[in-house]
Amino acid sequence: MMTRILSLAAFAVFAFASIGTAQAVPVDANLAKRGKALFGNRGCAGCHTFGKKLAGPDLVGANERRDAEWMRNWLKNPDQMLATDSVAKAMLAEFQNVKMPNMKLSDADVEALVHYMQQETEKKKK
Repeated sequence: MMTRILSLAAFAVFAFASIGTAQAVPVDANLAKRGKALFGNRGCAGCHTFGKKLAGPDLVGANERRDAEWMRNWLKNPDQMLATDSVAKAMLAEFQNVKMPNMKLSDADVEALVHYMQQETEKKKK
C-alpha cells in the first residue's frame, strides 16, 4: 500500500513538473492522417482514447504534458523507458501495471502518431 502511495506521489510530482514545459507540435495533416491509420491498425484504441482514461492514459494533451523527446522515446522504446524513467514507472503504477507494449515503431511511425495525437487534442479543445 505504501509503495502504491509513493508511486502515485512520484507520478504527481513529475506530472506537475512537466506541465507547461512541453511544446505542442504544429500539426502536419498528412502525418496526422498516417498516424490515425497506425493508431487503428496497431490496436492503440484498445488501451487509449482521446477524452478519457482506459487501460492507458487519456491522450488529449499528451504532447503538452510531456516534452517531445520524452514522447518520442516512450513511443519508440517503452520497455527501456519502463526500466529507467521515473515518470514511466509512475504511469505503470497508476495503470495497475498494464505495460505499454513495444510496437516496434519506426521513427516515421512515431512522428505520425505524435502529429495525430496533437490533431486530436486540438479537436477536443475546440
